[in-house]
Amino acid sequence: MNFALGYAFSAVDLFCKFPFKSLKMKYPKMKKLYKTDHREDLAARILVTSVKLVLKDIVENNTVFRLPFKDRGYIKMLRITGEDFKRHRKMGRFKGIDFLATFFTGYQMILSLHTKGYERIKPIYLSGELKQLLIDKTNSGM
Repeated sequence: MNFALGYAFSAVDLFCKFPFKSLKMKYPKMKKLYKTDHREDLAARILVTSVKLVLKDIVENNTVFRLPFKDRGYIKMLRITGEDFKRHRKMGRFKGIDFLATFFTGYQMILSLHTKGYERIKPIYLSGELKQLLIDKTNSGM
């Protein structure tokens, strides 16, 4: 299997300079509702839940999510067919896909960034639940 190696960060790291004093919720109420008394954890939990909902919507409905960048950025599904599908399958992708039922077609979620006349495409690796949902949708012809 091929895995992407590179830089990683946690959701809490994204909020290191977030103005938490602007959150008006008091600690006892936050502890009661969200079972945490740290504003950083609450903000990170909201971000992670939002990203999961967006990715699930892309897999289920084949939607395109536009990122709020200065240049254009999208998260979308990429259709891989024919010889490309065969090459990816030999590398370990699309193992759960019935290639006869799908006519040698598979889908991969990508991050597409359009900047100054060229497009950069990076694959997004899905968790087990979303990956299985994508395999089921592909095998059923959706």
